[in-house]
Amino acid sequence: MKRNTLWTLLALAFVLAFGAAGNGSGTVGVTPARAQDDTIHYGELAQTLSPEGFPILGDEDAPITLIEFSNFSCPGCAAYSADVATMLREYVVPGKARFMFVPMIFGFGDDPSFVAAQAALCAADQGKFWEMHDALFAIHNEQGAQSFNLDVVRGAAETLELDVERLAACVGVSEKSSVIDAAIQFAGQVGIQYTPTLTLSTDGLQSVQWFAQPDGSKFDSSVPVDTVAAAVEAAGSGQPVAAWQRPDPFGSAEYTPWRSPDNIIEMEHPSTWTAEANVRGGPLSYFFIQPGVDDTGISLLVLPYRALFDTPPTDTDPKAVLGQLFPDTPAEQIREASAGDLDGAAVTITADGVTRDVWLLPIGGDSGAIIQGITTEAQWPQMEPIVQHAADTLRIDAEAAIAQLDAAFPRPATTIPLPDDAESFEPVNMGEGPCVGVADPTDVTVPADGGSQSWDAPDVVVDAAHVYCAIFTTDKGRVVVELYPQVAPTHVNNLAFLAGQGYYDNITWHRVLTDFVAQSGDPTGTGSGGPGYSIPLETSDLVKYDREGVLGMARSNDPNSAGSQFFITYGPQPALDPGENGPGYTIFGQVVEGMDVLRQITPRDPSAGDTEPGDTLVSVRIVDLGPRE
Repeated sequence: MKRNTLWTLLALAFVLAFGAAGNGSGTVGVTPARAQDDTIHYGELAQTLSPEGFPILGDEDAPITLIEFSNFSCPGCAAYSADVATMLREYVVPGKARFMFVPMIFGFGDDPSFVAAQAALCAADQGKFWEMHDALFAIHNEQGAQSFNLDVVRGAAETLELDVERLAACVGVSEKSSVIDAAIQFAGQVGIQYTPTLTLSTDGLQSVQWFAQPDGSKFDSSVPVDTVAAAVEAAGSGQPVAAWQRPDPFGSAEYTPWRSPDNIIEMEHPSTWTAEANVRGGPLSYFFIQPGVDDTGISLLVLPYRALFDTPPTDTDPKAVLGQLFPDTPAEQIREASAGDLDGAAVTITADGVTRDVWLLPIGGDSGAIIQGITTEAQWPQMEPIVQHAADTLRIDAEAAIAQLDAAFPRPATTIPLPDDAESFEPVNMGEGPCVGVADPTDVTVPADGGSQSWDAPDVVVDAAHVYCAIFTTDKGRVVVELYPQVAPTHVNNLAFLAGQGYYDNITWHRVLTDFVAQSGDPTGTGSGGPGYSIPLETSDLVKYDREGVLGMARSNDPNSAGSQFFITYGPQPALDPGENGPGYTIFGQVVEGMDVLRQITPRDPSAGDTEPGDTLVSVRIVDLGPRE
């Protein structure tokens, strides 16, 4: 089950967009000029760890703690490190403030940000987190955001006179991954969306507050030094710190109607809330939140079940689907629920102080609407009637919604039954088979405008029991292919139909990549043209991309989107076979003559900016040799 996909699609906040800019408020402050010898002597300062393992620098009795959520591979964080150094010198060294570093990452394993975070945390075991912190940002600024690896951090450890092997062993086994996990969870609880983000605490880390901007909104990224200075001064004099005050999301009992821009969905939400499209969740995904509130709101999305599961559920009863989404939830906690004119199921889950109420409402076929209310456990009694009201007022144009979903979430590849005699099929080898030496057909007549037309899917024009040869005539010579109607009858039929219309006459080889494939079949020459219809994927274990000269069919991400474009391989290409890389690409023939011709075709890569016309595919002609022996 795609548990991470579910969270990505449904989570209202807590999506950590590390390294992105915030709302423009995170301008890096100007660092005052300092004397060259104004060095921070970390060994002379108090150094502790939070219960989660986050490094803290400075006097425990300081009236304010500055909390930075930062990432060693984040360019904005590297730039902000100069301002952080100023804060440490001006406020932490004299005991006016403490500073806590919460390490954020982009990914786990060999991801550079994870390696760097582990190195800094492992250095803390040897009493030099802050020295390593400065060294890593210096490396970032000198060598780049992606430069961190085990060799680089070993070099930094050696320069800092650390036990290099001890640190390398710590990093090598990801010894500090639990601290990273705690940091991600902490960031989610606080509502952090960007790095760097600077927050504060004036009660010994019992609570976290945001710095306030002059207009009353919050700084949701880096905070200028002068703003930090004002907060430190206020805390030191016993005055209230100008922290951001969280709006009350339940301040209005009024509701306002909302309609999606495409007129597919209608619903009502509190009048002080706003609707935002969630582009990461698909075409029918929205958030409803009170501006400035990160932990309370409603998400709504409509999607097919295939977007939530690796294997679509066989039992699409709403309770069964929710049970698969939340397998640790007892079945008796999943209740029946109705919303608008839709009947479905719902479940309320509370964990770590957060309550999530999830409604699943089938709209037809294999698709459903999911409403999710999220808030703190303490505020759930206020949130519950808002979720209920949203559900009661939900209206969906199911037919229009499903059409959008089918376009956005391609269905799995369809397996087409093979002809009865497919079991006797064996791939042909280069230079062998009845198509070797086949003559060009004579008296061929094709429509003059065959390449400019658009058709419906063609009728059957081939007999799977016959032997068919395709002759690809190029301006460098001819290439002969024996076709495979036994394993890919629809594709062979499609090629024969289009060739008979003259569709492939005098077009270009628009994509020719040395040692990979030569691709053609698009009269527009752009790589985006097609005949106006698509055919379904046909794959079989009887054929593989295990040799040169394999004729395959190009398609888009949708497995069933092939049209007219084909390619011929220059060597084995196992990544194109069905498997872990995807559903694969249809194989429907094998070159038996002319690989030398194919290798003379001029390389061309449109994605690399090649705009000159490619070599010409003069024609494709099909020869029927009659029944196979």
